[in-house]
Amino acid sequence: MEENKVMTHNKLIVDGNEYLYEELEDDQKYAVTQIKNLNVKIAQTNFEMNQLKAAVQHFYLELSEALKNQKDPNQMELPFDVSGDIDIEELTSGGKNGKKKDK
Repeated sequence: MEENKVMTHNKLIVDGNEYLYEELEDDQKYAVTQIKNLNVKIAQTNFEMNQLKAAVQHFYLELSEALKNQKDPNQMELPFDVSGDIDIEELTSGGKNGKKKDK
């Protein structure tokens, strides 16, 4: 496939043929301007799409990390260790010395 170039040092190459910009008709110059503008917009859109993809990735990673660190809402935290035997008297009296804790 032959390369098409628009405005390379005041010259155009379209379908393998070279043209001077100043020799084009007004409607042809308008088409050249449109093509150049659309190429700029495509480049800008690709740039913005890369930014958007990076932002999506950032927020996905944030969400993933937050979910990993999230505590199970069905699991209640107790103020004491329940892995061993529970001394009910110690819990109700406020300690091993028999004094009740002030709340």
